Amino acid sequence: MGQAVAFIARGRVWPIVLHGDHPTAQLAASELQGYLQRISDRAPDVLPTPPADGAAHIALYYEAGAGDGFVRHVAEDGIRLIGRSPRGLLFGVYDLLEELGCRWYYPGTMGERIPRRLTVALPAGIKDEIPLLTRRGLILGHELYLAQVADWIAWAARNRLNYIFFHPFPPQSWGGQYEKAYRRVRREAAEALRLRSMTLEYGGHLLSGLLPRRLFRRHREAFRFDGTRRTADHNLCASNPFAIATIRQQAAHFFEAHPEVDVFHVWPDDIIGGGWCACPDCADLSASDQALLIINEIADVLQELRSDALISFLAYHDTRLAPTAIKPRRNVALLYAPRERCYAHTLGDRACPLNFVDYEASLRQQIAWFADSGWPEHQVFEYYLDGILFKSMAPPLANLLSADLRAYADAGCQHVGTIITADRPWLAPPVNAFLFARLAWHPHPQVDLLEDFVANYFGGPVETLLAYQQQLEIAFHLLLDLSPEEAQSGEESSQSALPKDVLDFMEAPLEARRAKLAALQQARQHLESASAHLAAAMRPGAGTKPPGHVTRGEVLNLELDSLQLTRLQFDFLYYRQLAYCLAGEHANRREIAPVVRQAEVSLRAILAWGDAKIADRRWRQQFRLAHRPWQLHLHHLRRTALAWWRAARAPANRTSRADG
Repeated sequence: MGQAVAFIARGRVWPIVLHGDHPTAQLAASELQGYLQRISDRAPDVLPTPPADGAAHIALYYEAGAGDGFVRHVAEDGIRLIGRSPRGLLFGVYDLLEELGCRWYYPGTMGERIPRRLTVALPAGIKDEIPLLTRRGLILGHELYLAQVADWIAWAARNRLNYIFFHPFPPQSWGGQYEKAYRRVRREAAEALRLRSMTLEYGGHLLSGLLPRRLFRRHREAFRFDGTRRTADHNLCASNPFAIATIRQQAAHFFEAHPEVDVFHVWPDDIIGGGWCACPDCADLSASDQALLIINEIADVLQELRSDALISFLAYHDTRLAPTAIKPRRNVALLYAPRERCYAHTLGDRACPLNFVDYEASLRQQIAWFADSGWPEHQVFEYYLDGILFKSMAPPLANLLSADLRAYADAGCQHVGTIITADRPWLAPPVNAFLFARLAWHPHPQVDLLEDFVANYFGGPVETLLAYQQQLEIAFHLLLDLSPEEAQSGEESSQSALPKDVLDFMEAPLEARRAKLAALQQARQHLESASAHLAAAMRPGAGTKPPGHVTRGEVLNLELDSLQLTRLQFDFLYYRQLAYCLAGEHANRREIAPVVRQAEVSLRAILAWGDAKIADRRWRQQFRLAHRPWQLHLHHLRRTALAWWRAARAPANRTSRADG
C-alpha cells in the first residue's frame, strides 16, 4: 500500500456517492457517514451522483452477485469501493472503518471502540478481499440475549458475519421460554437481518415436540421401543406410519408459523445413548439412519411449502457417525456439531487421538455420505463461545481458531457458526467472539489479533496484557486437553450414573486421572502468573484510555471479576480431581474427607461469586442450577469413600489381610 490519502482534513471532506438504491447499500452509506462523523465531528454528504466538477469523492458500488467480498481502490482522485453484492459493499465499509481504527468487540458501548481524529486518511492502493468461509454465523443460544437482539445483529454485521441462528436455550426443564421470547422480537430481528442481507436460522432439539407425548396413551406404537417396552421418553419410532404422519403434519404447522426462517433445525433429543427405537422395523437402522429417515420426511414437507428453505441433519452424539442406509434429500444440509471434541488441539491434529481419530474422521465420513445427495454446502455448529460447555468460563482460543477454521474449509465445510450461550451473562467480552469473526473471514490476518484486542479493548499496556492472555490460554490448554478415555467419562455408560459433561473427566482410568491432576496443578500456576500480569496492567499510568465511552478501570475491573471466577472454577476442578484420584487409589476416609471439604469450599465460593456478581435473578438461578451436578459429584464421592472405608473395616477383609 502507498502513501496515505486524506479524505477528511482541514477544509476538506469528500462526499459519499452511492451508485444504486438497494437497502443494504443504503445502510452501507449511512454507516460510513455516521462513523466518519463520530471519528472527525464532520459528516460527509451522501449524494446520488458524483459532483459536477469532478471533485474527489468516495464512490460506493455493488454488483448483483451473492458473495461477501469487495475491492477498494484508494487514490488522490477518489476512493472506489465495490462490493460483490450489496452485503459485500456493507462489509467493505466495515473493513474501511476497521482500518481507520473502529472496533466492535461486543455489543454496546463496553465493546465498541471509535477513534477520534481531525484528519482521516487511508493508504493509497488496491485491496481485494474474499472471505475464507462463505457462511459465517453467530448462534444466539440463550433467550436472555434476545432482549438485545438488534445490538447482536448489528455487532455480527460489523464483524462481517452473515447469518444469525436463533437456538432455543435453556430447555423448558430449566424454566426456559425461548420460543415465547423469540416471538416478541421476531419481526424486529427479521427486518434487521433483511436490511443487512443476512439470513436467519431457527431451531434446535424440537423433534420430540412434533409428536406430542400426550398421544402415548392411545398410540403407543408411534413411540420408540427401548428393547423391553414402548416408552414416550425420547424421540419416536422411525418406522411407524402414524408417527411419521403426525410429524409431517406438525412440521407443516411449524414451517408456516416461521415464514422468516431460511434454515430450519428440528433435531432429536439432546442425549447420549438409548434414545432410539429398537422395534423389529427399526432395529437394523442406526441412530443416524433413523434420524435422517425422519428428517427426510420433514424435508419433503418443507419442499412443498418453501422450496427456497433448508433443513439440517444434525451429526451430534449418537448421530455423529455417518448413516449407512438412508440418503438425504436435496434440501437437507449436514450440520456437524463436535461438542465432545478436544479444544486444546485443532480438529485435524494427528497428535490428538480424540479429534483426529474420532471427530475429523467422522466429519469426512459424513461429507462423503452427503456428496452425491443432500445440500452441497456443509455446515458446522461450533462451541467456541459456549459457557455451558466450558463451565461458565471463556477460554481464549487464539492458537486454535485459525487452524481449526482452515481445517473446516479444507474439509469442504463453508458454513461455520459458533454458539454463544452461558449460565450467566458475560461480564467482559469473550475474546473468541472477535477472533472467530476475524479468522472466519481471513485465517492469516495482517495484524496480531490478540495484540489488537489488548491495545484497543483494554487500552494497554500491550506487552503486559499479551502476557496475561498467553498465560490464560496456556492454563486453559492444560484443562481442555482431553484423551479419548477422559472424553468417554461424559457418557451415560461410564462407571456411574452421575450427570457429567465434557470437563467432568474425573472418572477416567486412574492413570488418566493422575495426569489430569498434574495438568490442573500446572494450570493453576499459570493462572497465578496471569493474575500477576493483570494486576500489573491495572496500576495507575500503566496504559492509555481506550477510545470510546469506557475507562480502563471499568474494563479491567470486569476482567478481574471474570478471572476470579476462572480461578475458583480451576480450584474446584483441581480438588475434585485430587479426591477422585485418592478414591481410585482406595485411600482411607481420613485422606479423602479433607480434600472433599476443600472442593466444597471452592464450590461455595463459586456460588457466592454468582450471588455477588450476577444481578439478574434468572441468570443467578441458572448459574446455580448449572453447578448442581458438581454438588452431586461431591455427594457421590463422599458415599463412595464411606462405602470403601466400611468395606475395608469389615471382619472378612481384616482376616483376609491377616492371612496374607
